[in-house]
Amino acid sequence: MGSAATVIRPRAGDFPAGRAALPRGPGAWPLAALLLLVAACGAPAAPGPPAGTAPPLERLVSGAGTATSFGTTFPRHVAAYLGYFAEEGLDVQVVITGGDANTLAGLIGGDVHIAEALGTDGLVLADARGQDFYAVGGYLNALNYSLMTAPGITSAAALRGGTVAVARPGDTTDRYARAALRYLGLDPDQDVAMVAAQSSPERTRSLVAGYFQGALIGRSENAFVRAHGGTELVDLRDLYPDYANRVIAVSGSMLAERPGAVKGFVKAMIRAYRWLLEPGHRAEAAEIVRWADLTVDYFDEAYDDLVRGLPPDGAVSTRGLAVVVQDLQASGQIPADFTPERVLRLGPLQEAQRELGIAQ
Repeated sequence: MGSAATVIRPRAGDFPAGRAALPRGPGAWPLAALLLLVAACGAPAAPGPPAGTAPPLERLVSGAGTATSFGTTFPRHVAAYLGYFAEEGLDVQVVITGGDANTLAGLIGGDVHIAEALGTDGLVLADARGQDFYAVGGYLNALNYSLMTAPGITSAAALRGGTVAVARPGDTTDRYARAALRYLGLDPDQDVAMVAAQSSPERTRSLVAGYFQGALIGRSENAFVRAHGGTELVDLRDLYPDYANRVIAVSGSMLAERPGAVKGFVKAMIRAYRWLLEPGHRAEAAEIVRWADLTVDYFDEAYDDLVRGLPPDGAVSTRGLAVVVQDLQASGQIPADFTPERVLRLGPLQEAQRELGIAQ
């Protein structure tokens, strides 16, 4: 199975007695290790707990594209640290898939039960191809990207003839880097060369090192690039002020077979969103960053950028989802008659909202 997962335990009282903190950060379960763990768990079940003891927590595997991105993992760390998952009867284990496509594959195979921060465009594309995936809650209702330049490049004109890095051709970063370039008066097919460079942290390091002249990066890396002499040319939130960027998603079979677990996960995440949005928690949030072993340059800026897009009621922005659908239709990637409602299954969200006393 390889090296053992690193486990850091929270403060006393953060989890029920006898429960260890979840593997996370560099110690989160990789997909292959998780599969071996699943295979090893086929032994007959042990007798139930004695009368009067708390029932065992229900195991739920959450798929995360990366272990290190503050913007796409931190609310889940908050929910784990504060015990919200345990209070919903869940033992949430995290598998690092390496990206949204692998997360969707894990949902199909059943190795991943829930996707905690899935790119909405990937969900829509999969649904349009007949795959059984649905958004059950919101995660980030803001397009938290910036078109940034390498040190010493301070204008759009200076990008002409250079390279601009995105994650993959045709994905969210590619489409919106192109939109930003057109906004600046540049033709993305003629004036620059678009290159693939995987994750936002990797693009950030390469941009600062001068391997690219420009890159679309997550806003949690924005301050780091600026501190090293880069320039923000476009804040994508200005071009798309209402955008359903990432969602909590499940397969249709998971929703049918384990609706209570799905509702519990969504409810715990909403509580984490609301905790992050409440004033006065910034210092403890910084403590959670250390506990989760995340590396966050310029924490205050990253924190502000994250909470700006969190939905306090856990809802998927319907207007923002419509923008995603319209953009994919305009690029010819989904049919013209595709409707946003096709990817929404909001029963678990609505039940969680009722239990939390949130007006719907």
